[in-house]
Amino acid sequence: RAAAYGGGGGGVGLYSDGKATVRWVVLNEANLLVAAVHQASLVLPYVEALLRETAGAFAARQQALPPEAHDGLFPCDAFSPAFDALVAAAEERAAGEKRAARKQRTFAESKKYEATRKAQREEALGHRRGGGEAAAPAGGVTPAAE
Repeated sequence: RAAAYGGGGGGVGLYSDGKATVRWVVLNEANLLVAAVHQASLVLPYVEALLRETAGAFAARQQALPPEAHDGLFPCDAFSPAFDALVAAAEERAAGEKRAARKQRTFAESKKYEATRKAQREEALGHRRGGGEAAAPAGGVTPAAE
């Protein structure tokens, strides 16, 4: 089984066996590997950014420790609130991007609106909404020229 290796420069590695997916980031300068494991069927677009942010935050926290405190057993419980905040921010960014990509039409721009009496009246008067050009009423006089 082959896995794509992201290298030691902060690239994201990927391995999937069909049921589970593992993504990881290696920071050689900090002797750190951060991994995320999730079901392969889940689409999580924010995982790579979350891995990079988590690795950077954890490495910064580790480097803040005095050298004599480096025993390879960093107190991870103290990092849990920071990690929870990183996850919440990543999920919120992903949700915001999804909302922005899926802008909904207004009712006036919909086909149902065109079937209403109000829309039909506006079309007859030349005040069509929804971004289209207004049709000129009978006689060729536009509403602006009245």
